[in-house]
Amino acid sequence: MRSQLSSSELDLLLKRPHRTRLYMLVDRPLSVFTAQVNGAHSVGSRSISFKNGSGDSLGVKSGMTLLIGSSAGSRDLGIIRVKAISGTTTGTLTVAENSFAWPADAYLTILPEFRLWSVYPRVTYSGGVVDWFKDYDINYDANVL
Repeated sequence: MRSQLSSSELDLLLKRPHRTRLYMLVDRPLSVFTAQVNGAHSVGSRSISFKNGSGDSLGVKSGMTLLIGSSAGSRDLGIIRVKAISGTTTGTLTVAENSFAWPADAYLTILPEFRLWSVYPRVTYSGGVVDWFKDYDINYDANVL
């Protein structure tokens, strides 16, 4: 172990300015699919009807990122995980559990971005039977991983 820096090493460390090279990457993925909410939906709705759809609805995969905004491409109303889509210009978009208010004509933009999303469990109790669900509606069976 060295006990002390030499005078040339110390001069080098104290010399200003130090140099560094910084790099930055700005990822702005193109949207896979865009649409607008067809009519207002209640807070927490998971099945959202849409209109004015454009893009590749067949290219939308479960787990992609959905931006909800008051203008095209914005995300001021929220960001959520897509579960499924049906339809092309009009149809239904199924999303993860949420607490969003879904105003009529809000803009929906689906990005080819797979974030690390939380998948919450749900437990129901009816007639003495406890049912466990993952991702709200997928029945969890202890025998199936």
